[in-house]
Parts: sequence; C-alpha cells; structure tokens
Amino acid sequence: MEGLEIEKKARVDFDKLYVKLKKLYKLNKIKKYDYYFLNNENKEVRVRKENNQIIITTKIREVINGYEVNTEKEILSSSSLYSVIDFYKQLGFKEFFRKEKEGYITVTDDLIIELLKVNNVGFLEIEATKNCKDPYNKINEQFKNLGIKKEDFETLNYYQLFKE
Repeated sequence: MEGLEIEKKARVDFDKLYVKLKKLYKLNKIKKYDYYFLNNENKEVRVRKENNQIIITTKIREVINGYEVNTEKEILSSSSLYSVIDFYKQLGFKEFFRKEKEGYITVTDDLIIELLKVNNVGFLEIEATKNCKDPYNKINEQFKNLGIKKEDFETLNYYQLFKE
C-alpha cells in the first residue's frame, strides 16, 4: 500500500475518554507492537505486528500546522515477526526503538479514531480515512466534540517522547 496519511494526536486521560467514546461508538480492542530500525544511510523501517499480521512500513513524516502528514509505503509479510526482524538486522539495520500500543479503535466514514496507551501513557489518535473530503476540519471537529484542548495536542513522534 502507498498513500498519504493525515493524523493528529493528543495526550488524554485514557479511562475518562474511554467512557465517553464507548457511549458514542462501537469500540474494538487493538494491540500493536512496533519495532523501528535504521541503517547506516539513516533509512528507517518500522516492523509492526497487529492482529497476527506483519506490516513493514517506510514513511516520510512531516508536521504541518500541528498535523502529522506522512507519505507511507507498506507491505504485508507472510513471514514471522522474528524472521522479518532478523532479515533487517542481517541487512545492517539496527533496532533503535520499540513501542507497544494497546487500546480501542473505531472507524467512521471519514475517520479512524484510536484511544491508546502507548508505553502506558494515554493518547487519542485521529486519522482521516482515504474517503475523507475535508480531513483537517473533520479531525479538528472530532477533537473538539470530545473536549480535547489545544494544549493536549502532541506534535512529537513517539520516539521523541519516549526515548531514554
């Protein structure tokens, strides 16, 4: 898959927002394990395990007016997670970051809404679907409707937030 991803995230009180979202949407549990690798040319690869699928992603990330706008290329692997990780290590890639996302997801016609604990910190991520005609306004509307304040928005990526 290849495409443009437009999303925004905010730090949230996970439990409080769960109660609110549960009243509005049918929520499905999700769990994602992400492994990030760099080679000596600074090329980054993410290997994700989600729902027994292995997804390999490269992306060019930009932050534009508080939105994360990514150009992504993704492929599905039929190999095991550890085979894919070993493959990249053998190519000279070094693992530099891991994260675990666990929480809930709902998908509307316009938005993918994920309430997550990322390394045990609450976040709300809202991403425009491919069908969304006005992604920036739809994302902002949803955050506003859920009572998320401007100061809760986060433009740093998870590596920047959680690196030790």
